[in-house]
Amino acid sequence: MQFLRLFGLFGLVDRLVVAEQNHITLTVNGAKDVPVRGFLLSENKSDVAPMTDARIMTKLASIEKKINLLDAVMTKVDRLKEITNSSIHRLTAIENGLKYLKKDVKDIHFSNVHRETTGYIGCYKDCGGRMLNAKSNLYVNDLSLAKCKSICKGFKYLGLQYTKACFCGNTMDTVKFPRVPESECNMPCSKEKSRMCGGGCRNSIYYV
Repeated sequence: MQFLRLFGLFGLVDRLVVAEQNHITLTVNGAKDVPVRGFLLSENKSDVAPMTDARIMTKLASIEKKINLLDAVMTKVDRLKEITNSSIHRLTAIENGLKYLKKDVKDIHFSNVHRETTGYIGCYKDCGGRMLNAKSNLYVNDLSLAKCKSICKGFKYLGLQYTKACFCGNTMDTVKFPRVPESECNMPCSKEKSRMCGGGCRNSIYYV
């Protein structure tokens, strides 16, 4: 009983109950949860060395360095995504521009080559009236450019249409009768098969 009284003096014994001889109930003061330091930040399960404050700070610094490195890498990745997206938009715009340029160049190619040798102007719409209405011959079975030029002698313009129609005039209303793609003048002349004589509601226009 003497050593129990000593425990009581040091605050270790909270309650001492002697129920009867040789039967003692002892309650000891102490923390319910005792934290164990040294393993929470261990990167290696075999590393069982105590984790001192210095080791903790070293490992935290290493982790912070790795996080900063990861942030730098992700910044570069985001920038690369922006550049890629921007490049795709630029390439799409260039591709669309080239499509229109190809169409324009094709039209210019036909116009310039024929204009130098034959006076060709272009393919024009001819619906809802006649673009060249000064003179016409709708049924020339042996139509060629030379034949239509002879018909339209004295006029400024001629129009070849629908394989065998020849129209003559001195003015062109390109607002009411606009230019259309060359592919729409796709019907060969009745005699000159190598030359397109307009199409349905389409004139191949030349200088006389």
